[in-house]
Amino acid sequence: MARSCLLAFVLYVLCHKITSLSVINIEDRPSHDRVVACYVSTWARYRTDRGQFTIDDIDPSLCTHLIYAFAGLDNTTSSIKSLDPYNDLEENYGLGSYKKMAALRKKYPHL
Repeated sequence: MARSCLLAFVLYVLCHKITSLSVINIEDRPSHDRVVACYVSTWARYRTDRGQFTIDDIDPSLCTHLIYAFAGLDNTTSSIKSLDPYNDLEENYGLGSYKKMAALRKKYPHL
């Protein structure tokens, strides 16, 4: 009897932990059921003053989808390549915008 109670308790705790991991804070996502695609143009980083916009400026509570512009296509390998390695990648002291965009998706699963 004690063993089955312990097993039931362990299952309860595991189920509670698993379901709590998938809960999204309601304040982190839009309060509507529409599709709102946020288009992020990479060259906006190079604007001056108030026109500058980076991945860090995205408000995930406004978007349901993110579109990252731009990436290129390598003609010889048919694979995606960066058109702006300094902005997109982290190599050679780059800014790592690809990684930042992917991190947003991990932090805010509704995107």
